[in-house]
Amino acid sequence: MLKKIATKQDQKIEAAARAQFATDIIELYRARLAGQPATHSNPDVRAVAFGLVALKQAIEPALHKHRNDPEALIYTGALVADGIIDALTTGRNHPLWDHIAALQTATYRPGGPGIYEQRRIEMFAGLVLAYQETADVAQWEASRAVSAGIEAPDFPVTAGQLRQWTRRNEKAARTYADRFLAAAVDVPADIYSETERILIVGREALYALLVIPS
Repeated sequence: MLKKIATKQDQKIEAAARAQFATDIIELYRARLAGQPATHSNPDVRAVAFGLVALKQAIEPALHKHRNDPEALIYTGALVADGIIDALTTGRNHPLWDHIAALQTATYRPGGPGIYEQRRIEMFAGLVLAYQETADVAQWEASRAVSAGIEAPDFPVTAGQLRQWTRRNEKAARTYADRFLAAAVDVPADIYSETERILIVGREALYALLVIPS
């Protein structure tokens, strides 16, 4: 009986946390859309809210341009896009929810990383390989150096994660490693050491994938 009570309590806490997550996203979205300098400490909240703001701002020109030409407005897709954004920021009824529910079924639920998360993983792994080759050290040491050398508050990584990513993404990592090694040649050798140059090009390449607007 106590276990069931504890489970129900945990479910309530989890549901409240999910609701707060959505509330934080919507509040940040509305604030930034209104031009207010709002932000949030949770990078996941910022990632969703700022993405929605960018989408809303992207369709605004079409909504304004064709406001007096219904046929042209229809064919831009801006109205249906605006409907999706509205659903995501209000919870109102929309076919989108059926689509999301379908994506959670076994047929469509891959459970793997998103496109940019996967790219980030592969680039980090490539950076480990490039550092390892340049410094002539063991992979665990290269992983530790890359983990310490790349500052990513929104996406912190450990040496253990880097070693795992490198082992699991060897082919893609090798491609990125070759790019980093080639790019490092253009970094001034009289100012930076070989390993510093690898980290510099790695930071530049990964920058857009490691920072969420604030």
